[in-house]
Amino acid sequence: MFSGETLQQVSAWSILLVLSLLLCVYDIRHRLLPNTWIGVVSISCMVINLQFGIGWNALVGTATVLVTGLFLFYWGIVGAGDVKLLAAYSIAITADILLPTLLLAAIIGGVVTLILVLWAWKSRQWEQLKSRGIPYGIPIALAGFTGVVFSTL
Repeated sequence: MFSGETLQQVSAWSILLVLSLLLCVYDIRHRLLPNTWIGVVSISCMVINLQFGIGWNALVGTATVLVTGLFLFYWGIVGAGDVKLLAAYSIAITADILLPTLLLAAIIGGVVTLILVLWAWKSRQWEQLKSRGIPYGIPIALAGFTGVVFSTL
């Protein structure tokens, strides 16, 4: 029914999907991305990189994501957990898929932000939204997972 390679892909994707969804739920509830979970995503993406022969060029993208993310964190634009999570996924994202993945994260992030702003406006919860912030782990996890899937096809 499935070839060995297809079964490996589906297994890798399933594990990463569960981790991604758990991170989304945790970020919604706590506005926090635990380092332990990010570490598990990193290890999973390292295994996927090796298993599917993505290669060292993905690590150049990872370094670029980390350096750029550190500047964004320094300027207060994103949280450190967001940077680490995006870097973790980028370990298994090929160079040609990285930019579309970042664009997808930005689009999903815009949708999440719009939904939360509309909710805050309707329910008059501006202060709660300002104090809790936007859970950027959601768009990063969803786009990161998508980028890994397209990199392993």
